[in-house]
Amino acid sequence: MKVIGLSGGIGSGKSTVSYYLSTLGIPVFSADAAFRAAVEKGSPCLPEIIALLGTDCLLEDGGINRALASEKVFRDRNLLQKFETILQKQARAEEQHFLAQRRADGTRLVVLDVPLLIECDWRDDVDSIWLVKTPKELRIRRTMQRDHVSEEEMTFRINSQRPSEEVEQYADVIIDNSGSFENTKVQIQENLKKIINI
Repeated sequence: MKVIGLSGGIGSGKSTVSYYLSTLGIPVFSADAAFRAAVEKGSPCLPEIIALLGTDCLLEDGGINRALASEKVFRDRNLLQKFETILQKQARAEEQHFLAQRRADGTRLVVLDVPLLIECDWRDDVDSIWLVKTPKELRIRRTMQRDHVSEEEMTFRINSQRPSEEVEQYADVIIDNSGSFENTKVQIQENLKKIINI
């Protein structure tokens, strides 16, 4: 079974690329979905998160106040690293289960959609690393429109991640998502042909 590791920073369009790959019938594991589940009511790691971030981040329904949690972690790099470590541990367990199931099913190709694939050191689990690349200014503009946050906040969040130039050295494939999505799809299809016939 071949494993593509799909990565990209905030606002790069990685999720759009991931969705397109899923429409081709390729099983996709979303680390973002696993991270979201990790802060939901009943999550096994939620008590650890609350112990880290404080009880003021706990909602009455037992979930987490995402806005307050984001504000805290993106303003404190040390806190962010500890928070991400908790989420990654939970997501990694789910990822291993996903890979085991797909191998048992005889699946030929899967995608691990992991925003910080390199930073999280998941690259040993993949055969090919695909990085979705978009200029910083466009990433900020896209995310401001999507999340309804200020330019200052988005610039801070993007700057908290490793510069794309550093991540690129690990990438086997770079998908330029700065133009139309039709152009992006052509790049995806061309690179898929090099791995397996879809």
